[in-house]
Amino acid sequence: TKASMILKEPRVQLDVRIVHDDEYGAALLYFTGSREHTIQLRTIAKQKGWKVNEYGVFNSKTGKRMAGKTEEEIYDLLGLNYIPPEQRLGTMK
Repeated sequence: TKASMILKEPRVQLDVRIVHDDEYGAALLYFTGSREHTIQLRTIAKQKGWKVNEYGVFNSKTGKRMAGKTEEEIYDLLGLNYIPPEQRLGTMK
């Protein structure tokens, strides 16, 4: 479930999402950090036959969710060290 509104002062768009517990980490990961970082995570997942989105990490063939409850769970599944949101600035080295 999501909602979007424009605040008057300061004039900014506010997006609100309500997610299930098992999607929380995936939503947090997907919507924090840079676009480049998210694209790189999706590329790593695709190389393994998986897909990453705001709902979790899924097996592309079966559609089964493999991770999503926590950010740490997702990074671990992808074989990566956890990166805090404030450090998700660009591509990983």
